[in-house]
Amino acid sequence: MDFAQKLRELLDSTGMRAIELAKKTNISRSTISQYLSGAFLPKQQNIFKIAEAFNVSPSSLVIFNENNTDEFYCKESVSNYNHEAKKTLSAEEIELLTIFNKLDTDIAKGKAIARIEALVEQQEVAKANKRNKESKIKRSC
Repeated sequence: MDFAQKLRELLDSTGMRAIELAKKTNISRSTISQYLSGAFLPKQQNIFKIAEAFNVSPSSLVIFNENNTDEFYCKESVSNYNHEAKKTLSAEEIELLTIFNKLDTDIAKGKAIARIEALVEQQEVAKANKRNKESKIKRSC
């Protein structure tokens, strides 16, 4: 089941209309329509808003493979939103999701995301510094 199907199922099961979801989440009606048509996949912040509107966990909106096994799939955009590539999550990624899902508040989840983003930024700065040092060494030779 893809995200569009999952969202439609949630709307149908709760009797909520797309326009009501748009108001509850502060996501534009046109964006909700694009999610429902499968033209776009939501950004992480919108997954949290949609999950909150339906009172479900954000992880329940994660896309699982068609065989309903425990193997997670995520969809990544590739050049345009209508062309999507599936990739199986690694064991480390599944472990991170499992730990993340144990956090019981959106505040805690937001802090975890902010910390991970800070670690990525530190890593990028370290790589840039290393490249700068290497280029200085090459120029001095």
